[in-house]
Amino acid sequence: MIEIPGQCFDGASSAATPAVLRVDEAGLVTLDIWPGHLPHALSDLEISERVGNIPRLIRFPDGAQFRTAQNDQVDQVLARFGHARGSRWVHRLESHLRYVAIAVVVMVIASFGLVKYGIPYFAKVAAQTVSAQTAASIDDGAMQVLDKAFFAPSKLDPATQARLRARFDRMTTVAEPGFKYELLFRAGGPIGANALALASGTIVMTDEMVQAAKNDEELVSVLAHEIGHVVHRHSLRRAFQSSVVALLGVMLTGDVSSVAQIVAALPVILVEAQYSQNLE
Repeated sequence: MIEIPGQCFDGASSAATPAVLRVDEAGLVTLDIWPGHLPHALSDLEISERVGNIPRLIRFPDGAQFRTAQNDQVDQVLARFGHARGSRWVHRLESHLRYVAIAVVVMVIASFGLVKYGIPYFAKVAAQTVSAQTAASIDDGAMQVLDKAFFAPSKLDPATQARLRARFDRMTTVAEPGFKYELLFRAGGPIGANALALASGTIVMTDEMVQAAKNDEELVSVLAHEIGHVVHRHSLRRAFQSSVVALLGVMLTGDVSSVAQIVAALPVILVEAQYSQNLE
């Protein structure tokens, strides 16, 4: 007979009563405080996993609960009657500082590898599986975000805009079909001389960029570069990476409400995501 001291809860109130859990030679379990308490097999009980020295909780089918800090005795009972669990190994690892330190180092290295290499790789694969038509619809509203936050209407003369759009249209005729290729001009404001590509195929070139160029050929080179970002779905890749990292943060913190914020901010992510040096 094995006796384990602890506290019992009858399932009807939160009051704890000192009790002893008894396990006989056949592995049947009873509580001493209730003389008429029917014995239960260990397999009928729900026994919490061992976590350090936190008291274990044993739940009976009739609703009674038994709590004990005698973790070693509980482990001995489980091992004796063939109910030992892998958590004993976990407890042993947790009890040795060296193993904890090794686990922390491994976790840091694995996390770095995931963020540095794993997520970018899977983002690349995911982006390449997205059709041009789907990509063109993902950043709906992104241009409105840009116009509201950064840009102002272009002040370039219509002739210059028409000339550059004609060159742009000729370039997109040989690019991957399905994207909504469009060249827009905007006054850059805080962005200054710049050009960027949205996932839909829209290219935005600032007035400052046009004015800084010595000739149209320099601007054509910039446009070709931005079309490359569209075709290779670099904007989507960066958006996927940012979203996955944010979702991992949600999983770690439990802040489920952030998922809605991520979805709502997708156009901003697409706009503000800077291409990495490798993508450039």
